[in-house]
Amino acid sequence: MLSRFPAIRLAAICLSLLALVGGCRTTDPSIQLLEHEARGLEDKVYHLHDIVQRKEAEIASLRRENETLRKQLGLPQGKTAASIEEEIIPAPASRSMEVNLEELENSMSPVIEMGASSSLPDLESVAPGPELMEGPLLEEFQPIQEVVTDRVVTKIVLNPKLTGGYNVDNTPGDDGLMVVIEPQNAEGQYVDAAGPVSVVLLDPAFADKEAFVDRWDFDAAYAAEHLQCTLLGKGVHLKIPWTEGPPEHESLQLHVRYTTEDGEVLQEKKEIKIDLRGGTSQSWTPATVPLPGPRTAAKPSEPSSEASPERPGLLKKPLWKPFR
Repeated sequence: MLSRFPAIRLAAICLSLLALVGGCRTTDPSIQLLEHEARGLEDKVYHLHDIVQRKEAEIASLRRENETLRKQLGLPQGKTAASIEEEIIPAPASRSMEVNLEELENSMSPVIEMGASSSLPDLESVAPGPELMEGPLLEEFQPIQEVVTDRVVTKIVLNPKLTGGYNVDNTPGDDGLMVVIEPQNAEGQYVDAAGPVSVVLLDPAFADKEAFVDRWDFDAAYAAEHLQCTLLGKGVHLKIPWTEGPPEHESLQLHVRYTTEDGEVLQEKKEIKIDLRGGTSQSWTPATVPLPGPRTAAKPSEPSSEASPERPGLLKKPLWKPFR
């Protein structure tokens, strides 16, 4: 019979992770990744449990088939092949052995006679040894940090784990973008230097101006306030909510511009996928329901009729192409 201990142990680990994550609900992306891994482990537990049930059913079926074959062959029930073999081939009779008590006594292990123990010196006459040095405390150890001598930013890297959609209300569907920009020098070392950042989101399903979804601009002071070093990534962490509602498609193209202290503009792009389960997405619609019109980008020359309050650090949104 298959053992259930691995599956039970895996289930206990998953429940512990779920209890830990459920008790500390937060919007930290690292917690969201742990929740995703916990759900994956839970699905694996269910899958293993289903395999165990199928194997147990197969074992029960084989046992019933074995009993049926025993009845057809005229074998008694409840006896295994080993017991039948013992009946056919009897075990050899044990040979009696005569034991000589004198030989048994002589074969015993010899007795070792201990001599008189030497007298040990008194503790007062023994000179004290050298004093031991106090060991270092754990609090004195600091984590080893990489020494960066070249602080000239030559490129930027978008964190592949944290960059994408993010959810804050624990309901299906992403509520905005999470962009983590890591400035690096020529050696590929991280440089904690902030600068003006521009983020543009495009929809490759459309062409020309119709592909423009939104743009967000951040000044150097705002980017410096969002420099963070976490277990999953380090750099400028930007959480950007949707300003005009979620996009129409899940597959999008993200373009990021970063301006260095010398005025050099560095660019990087990344293909991302977002979750649109909580918003409007392009899907099959009955003919009786009118389809929404295509998204059009607002012209920069036309002023907006309704003035929306600007967030600190955000600049006005001009019409911008990824590469010009």
